[in-house]
Amino acid sequence: MNITLFRAVVIIANIVTLMSSALMIITTTSPYMFMVTISRPPNSYTAYFGAFFWYDGYHYQLYERVTVGFRFIQVIFVFATLAAYVSSFVALVGYLKKEYKKPAGIFVLGSCNIDIGFSHTSGNIFVCIYVPAFIKTLTINSETLTPGRFLSFVWTVTALYASLGAMVRVHKFDDQEKTLL
Repeated sequence: MNITLFRAVVIIANIVTLMSSALMIITTTSPYMFMVTISRPPNSYTAYFGAFFWYDGYHYQLYERVTVGFRFIQVIFVFATLAAYVSSFVALVGYLKKEYKKPAGIFVLGSCNIDIGFSHTSGNIFVCIYVPAFIKTLTINSETLTPGRFLSFVWTVTALYASLGAMVRVHKFDDQEKTLL
């Protein structure tokens, strides 16, 4: 691949990862991870759940009491957000400085595991195990629990970070041999 084209791809990937990191930071203040449609005669409404807040259709609320599993989701969400944000800068340093290439590539690829862990944990623990205990008052007459688009976004961002980490790892500096790694 042409060095100019490769550099452009890395720059674009880094900009997109920074924007997605900003979206993850914004998501800490908005409840868009899961949605529950609740039927209470005569009408129904949707409650939205995030990592730290939930919205019942009228106002935003902090969680008062959560299960251990959901607290774990909150902690891994913070780690995933921080890892995504820091990885963008680490990838840039690894791309520009030869001595940081290998650790930067490993760090960025490692942060992908944290993002995957977050989305996997959220999808399985929250939806399958802790929903009845977590939203006990809302599961009465609730019809639908759906993961929000945010988890799909995290999977997409994870693939982008994996690509960025791989690009940092295979980047050749001018004085390097023609080897892949």
